[in-house]
Amino acid sequence: MCFYSKSMQGKQLPDNVFISEEVEHHIQALKQQADKEMLILGSPSATHSLLQYDLIDELWLFVNPVLLDKGMPLFKNAHETTQLTLVGSKIFANGGVCMHYKKA
Repeated sequence: MCFYSKSMQGKQLPDNVFISEEVEHHIQALKQQADKEMLILGSPSATHSLLQYDLIDELWLFVNPVLLDKGMPLFKNAHETTQLTLVGSKIFANGGVCMHYKKA
């Protein structure tokens, strides 16, 4: 498994790789050799970097029925328009929504 983590930098665990910088270069190399899908969960900074380098093929966006007065922007420093196609969506009992998009 591959993890993006600044706090785990330098840690050694069998069959695990920890990335703390230049995430786009590591992911690009993994995409070229991987036979399986890769998933990024809960890392806005890694997502921003990978979007900038066109390394994300699908997005699963979760919207919760809560408004925050502070936080990290969803798509920070987006320099280009990226067309997406909605693949599916799900509404949860709490009012949250999951939207699955692929790049058009």
